[in-house]
Amino acid sequence: MFLGYNTNGFPHHSLEDAVGVLTGLGYQGVGITLDYHALAPGSRRLAEQTAWLKAFLVEHGIRSVIETGARFLLDPLRKHEPTLISPTAEERSRRVAFYRHAIDTAAELGADCVSIWSGTPRDGATEEELLGRFRTRTGNAHRHNRGLRTHAQAI
Repeated sequence: MFLGYNTNGFPHHSLEDAVGVLTGLGYQGVGITLDYHALAPGSRRLAEQTAWLKAFLVEHGIRSVIETGARFLLDPLRKHEPTLISPTAEERSRRVAFYRHAIDTAAELGADCVSIWSGTPRDGATEEELLGRFRTRTGNAHRHNRGLRTHAQAI
């Protein structure tokens, strides 16, 4: 067993500072929450941050996982939206594209896994409809040999 902490607990720090603080405190692992300041899809700093973080993790022997729980990254008005069980296919496809980015990032960094969340039902859909939405396939997790871990949520 080893101790790790999530960069989500450092919302007012740069990715570099957050990881540096955690390493300095003796943590052996880091959960990297993809967010505006950390490996965000489409960021102008994405390649630079990824290269820096990969080198830092290797140099310091730190294990990592990728977390996908950024609150407003995909929708500035609705926290944690869209999700895998959002009502429209367009919304769900935005979440799947984000998860694909997370899986690709995990592969690039050598992260142990990607943590995902199915979402909270918001439209009165039946359990069968929700399960159908959740079965959306990301496809590239196995290609990169990355595990997916989902957060259990009560419906």
